[in-house]
Amino acid sequence: MQDVHEQHELEALKRWWKENGMAVITGGLLALAGVLGWQGYQDYQRANHEAASIVYESLRAGAAGTDFAKVSREARQLMVDHESSPYAVGAALLLAKHEVEKADWEGAQSDLKWVMTHASEAHWRSIAAIRLARVLIEVQKTADALAVLNTASKDMSPAFKGMADYVRGMALMQQGDQGAAQAAFKSAQANPELASSLRSLSQLWVDDLVQVAQ
Repeated sequence: MQDVHEQHELEALKRWWKENGMAVITGGLLALAGVLGWQGYQDYQRANHEAASIVYESLRAGAAGTDFAKVSREARQLMVDHESSPYAVGAALLLAKHEVEKADWEGAQSDLKWVMTHASEAHWRSIAAIRLARVLIEVQKTADALAVLNTASKDMSPAFKGMADYVRGMALMQQGDQGAAQAAFKSAQANPELASSLRSLSQLWVDDLVQVAQ
């Protein structure tokens, strides 16, 4: 009986293998290809990351020199070739900083908006939004600055929200809305996550606005 039982099992196994063996082999090969493909993808990502890092460090070194036109070209190429890399975000912020120093407000707005669109990390988007709002205030576009802050602050950490409140206060003062500006500065001053220097400045603005209102 034992031999007959084993023979039935063997026949059943043969039938199962005939029906399913190819699927098992194919599945195994696909799984192996998936592993190898993922490893290849990781190697590709690592190589891209290293290349972007090298270019960005070169940009940082070159930004301190006089040939910023060359740095600008390299930065924009980095933004094209590695747009999902944090180094591309750093390059865009570097360009925007230089453009602000040169009063190239249109260029600064463009590069800061690029960061807001392409940065995967919320803190980079927050930095870009706050800097963009300051640029917009500089060119008398306070309504646009407030719109940027109102939209971006929803995803900001407490510290960035404090910075956004401070810049919002500046925009509202420019609009002549002293009451709303005072409220914004009070909110910034009361934010324990905000840097102490900005909290002190916020308190000074609150005091000045109180005196103006009297």
